[in-house]
Formats: sequence, C-alpha cells, structure tokens
Amino acid sequence: MDIKKVDDINIIYPPHTQELDNSEKLKSTIQQLLKAEPEMHIIINFINVEYINSSILSVIIEEMENIKNKENKIILSNVNKKILGLIKIVTLDDILEIYDVEEDAILSLKKPVATES
Repeated sequence: MDIKKVDDINIIYPPHTQELDNSEKLKSTIQQLLKAEPEMHIIINFINVEYINSSILSVIIEEMENIKNKENKIILSNVNKKILGLIKIVTLDDILEIYDVEEDAILSLKKPVATES
C-alpha cells in the first residue's frame, strides 16, 4: 500500500482490488501508522479501488473505535458509487466521514490557525 504524508495526515492508497487478504494488510498498515505517530490523522483514499468487501469496512470501523477517544480521525476519500452503495447498504454512511476528493478530506482535518487581534 502506498502512503503519503501531508502535514499531520497520513494518506493510505489501497491497491486496485481490495480482497479479503488485503483487509489484514490495511489493518496492519493503520495500526503501524498510529503506533509510530499516534497524533496523526489517516485518510484512506480509494481512488484506485473498484470494489471492497465487508471485511475492509470492518477493519475501518474497528480502527475508528480504537482511536475514538483521541483527537485524530480516520476518514475516507474518493469513494466510488459501488463502494458508497455498499457503505449505505450496511448503514455506515452516518458513521464514516467520506469526502469526494482527497483535497476536501485534507482541508477537513486542518486545524484553523488562531489569529492575533
């Protein structure tokens, strides 16, 4: 899995096809990133992914639960209609934070800079 760092955000790019064996790889990647830099946010960018199965969604939800009392987030971007349909079928669209494009996801995680008056 490719990973890009932007400020305090790690962006994960899962491979083209997300099969069951890749769910453990995604889980391991997220856990390694959070262990190495626990204050970092994570964006999972699905731009290259045509389909995911429920095990991928389970990993995302499980890792979100693991950090829910912390300041960081795990959010999704570039989710295609097929994946979004699956997310809606399993009623996770109210739980998952999803952005159409990576840039919007990054902007949502940027902390506003305080200005002095």
